[in-house]
Amino acid sequence: MTMVPERPIADPKVVDALRDMADALDRAFRAAGCQSVDSPILQPADEIIDLLGENVRRRVFMCADAAGEELCLRPDLTIPTCRYYLNGLDPSAPPASQTRLSYCGPGFRRAPSGEARAREFTQAGFELLGPEDALKADLETFKLTYDVCVGAGFTGPQLRFGDLGLFTALLDALPLSEAWRHKLKRNYWRPDYFSNLVGQLADPALQREAVLGKVLSKLDPEEAQKVVADLLTLSEVEAVGSRTLDEITERLVSQAIETATDPLADDQVTLINAFLKVEGPPLEALSEVADLVQSGGVNVSSALDLARTRFERIGALGVDLAAARFSTTFGRHLEYYTGFVFELNEPRLGSEGQVAGGGRYDRLLETMGAPWPVSASGAAIRVERLFGAAALAGGQGA
Repeated sequence: MTMVPERPIADPKVVDALRDMADALDRAFRAAGCQSVDSPILQPADEIIDLLGENVRRRVFMCADAAGEELCLRPDLTIPTCRYYLNGLDPSAPPASQTRLSYCGPGFRRAPSGEARAREFTQAGFELLGPEDALKADLETFKLTYDVCVGAGFTGPQLRFGDLGLFTALLDALPLSEAWRHKLKRNYWRPDYFSNLVGQLADPALQREAVLGKVLSKLDPEEAQKVVADLLTLSEVEAVGSRTLDEITERLVSQAIETATDPLADDQVTLINAFLKVEGPPLEALSEVADLVQSGGVNVSSALDLARTRFERIGALGVDLAAARFSTTFGRHLEYYTGFVFELNEPRLGSEGQVAGGGRYDRLLETMGAPWPVSASGAAIRVERLFGAAALAGGQGA
């Protein structure tokens, strides 16, 4: 029997089987050294949406308390679990060791328009937070997720991988101003807008802006403001609203200096676009990336070496990497990922086919208020989907 709920489950045997599977996952995470966390179902809406991205906003169940604060039913359990970790931190010193947390409980999301999906689901997962060897933690995150899914009867999952660290390394190696580099990284999760930004960087008009920025940066503030003020006067631009001409000038000077960068050469734009199209078996895809960056004269060897080592060790676990897919753009859908990402899929479940997924998200806890960087990796499993995948494979979910 294949079960992916689109409405409340009425069969007591299925309810019991799902509960047994969730309990088995919880025991597996505890056996791996995790402390189980039970976070509140109601969460601050602004934080959840800010961290998960605007794509999640339309799928969140919103409400408000008597004081008008916007709350939501948790659409994900990773962020509440990270909040639990932050609440327990000693503010006087960074943590000296890794904390391992797990969870298993209900989550809530509206179905995408036109799709019949479960509005309430069970999510089980774990987070490895704090000081760690990144490669070791990445491998453990994947292995624990893979092992518990296969152990539940989901044999032969379709594996999908990505590595946002490669993209970051590519941008860091290109001749960009820090402001532009930050803008591209920040908007990587918006493919259309990102493409427009790359187009702007290839525009020869940017050369004029770069020249203006370089000239202004060599002047003292008063001289720089006078130059821009003269330009605005010649253009017959007047003060807008409550802002004075001096205020407008100061802002324009700041922006011109901050964003000044030379335009990207055609071959660099070609390199970015070609990089974003790489997809295939992991080791073959990494070889393609290596050829691209070498021909473009860009050095991302450290990120490539780390990615190769990671996949070589995953292959040594007995995982069939020849049947897996790696994409340089995979991982764009959740804004908090920063490095290695993966999914275990069952295509026969259709829109419910993503059974498990996870990866590295080193900047998330700082964004949430941690006073220092916190290394982080973890994974989440949708229990009902795992049950359905096991059923299709003839495992214990049947």
